[in-house]
Amino acid sequence: AYEDGLAYNDTIAAARAQAELGWKVEGTVNRGDDGAARIAVSAHDKDGAPLAGLLVTARLQRTASPEAAHIVVLQEGELGLYTADLANVETGNWLLNLSASRGEGDRQEDFRSDNRIYLR
Repeated sequence: AYEDGLAYNDTIAAARAQAELGWKVEGTVNRGDDGAARIAVSAHDKDGAPLAGLLVTARLQRTASPEAAHIVVLQEGELGLYTADLANVETGNWLLNLSASRGEGDRQEDFRSDNRIYLR
């Protein structure tokens, strides 16, 4: 129970730090013409400027399945836009977990979001 309390406090602290950053990170998942799932993430700072040089990772997990998750590091294309294509992703309900970070150690800044999506 003590460890659970510490973990909860860490979660609250991370949420506060994320809110203070003011980053606006939005992700979409669409089916490409080749059938691959295309993940696109745009990232902007609190002033609306594109965020370049982030490490952006996406994790697609079935909502109610022991099936292994699809995990991919997105590549930056246009300034503040990160994309990746995933093959063999079935139609249906998914959890999309996005993480974006920059910096290291005490200067690391992180963003996390959990989203329920339906992929056609």
